[in-house]
Amino acid sequence: MKKLLITGSSGFIGSNLIQRCRQAGYDAYGLERRASVMPNVICGDLTDSSLSVGSNMFDCVFHLGSMTPLERDIKKLRAVNVDGVKNLWNAISDKTKSVVYVSGLGIYGKVKGVIDESTPYDPDTNFARMRLESHKYLQERCRDAGIGFSAVVLGDVYGPGGWFKNIIVDKLQHNNPFLMPGGGNYQKAFLSVDDAVGSILSVYENGLSRPLYVVASSEQVTFREFLEHAATLLKVGRPRAIPAFAARIALGPDLVKLLCTPTTVSNNTISEIHKFVHEQFKDGLADTVNKLQS
Repeated sequence: MKKLLITGSSGFIGSNLIQRCRQAGYDAYGLERRASVMPNVICGDLTDSSLSVGSNMFDCVFHLGSMTPLERDIKKLRAVNVDGVKNLWNAISDKTKSVVYVSGLGIYGKVKGVIDESTPYDPDTNFARMRLESHKYLQERCRDAGIGFSAVVLGDVYGPGGWFKNIIVDKLQHNNPFLMPGGGNYQKAFLSVDDAVGSILSVYENGLSRPLYVVASSEQVTFREFLEHAATLLKVGRPRAIPAFAARIALGPDLVKLLCTPTTVSNNTISEIHKFVHEQFKDGLADTVNKLQS
């Protein structure tokens, strides 16, 4: 049985990925900061320079552990998202055959046109610059060590957890409307959590045959359309708009810039190895709300 390690396995995407891996018959371990009663959990902090994953040998390490752009302290961001990656590499460099690094579309910055695997990187936030720095670091180290490497760049992942539940659903259901920066009239590349974890696992199962995969639905939809449909399904009031400058004060400049940057992607490459479950956002939202209400 092949053995896999998922960092950030207590997070929304990570927890879904480790469950999917186990369902597929893999011996999947999670790396988490706190001790857990869950099986196959390695307790370790990415900011610890003496980080260890024990004596296990892994067929692949999936790196999802990251601090979010909600964190405004640059030093804390760097400690996890850059230095933490270096600590992880020191812990796994002689204990894995391959690495899959999971990141987000912010590494491309503001792109005129469609994002695909040939699009140049041009991050315009501190958060995204750090993510790209770590991407390149791992890619170079894996190349030099003869270890397989692929990066998976995800769109805005939604589902019955994570930002969608904690920031959107919880606010809408408690008559505390989510305020859309800039009115929400910008296209976003959404992705259901089912397709996020399915794509990540497919990249591994297809031998990390490409160094990079861009993963999101290619459907054209604005943030406003997405949120208004979610409100309709939840049978609550619609979200309201807030000026971008006010949102920057409340949420921080990096998060608002990442949120308000229009993104359109081509998923032609990932579609060669993964069949999307929710290509249409309305289907994905309906499934999400059903899970939340069940």
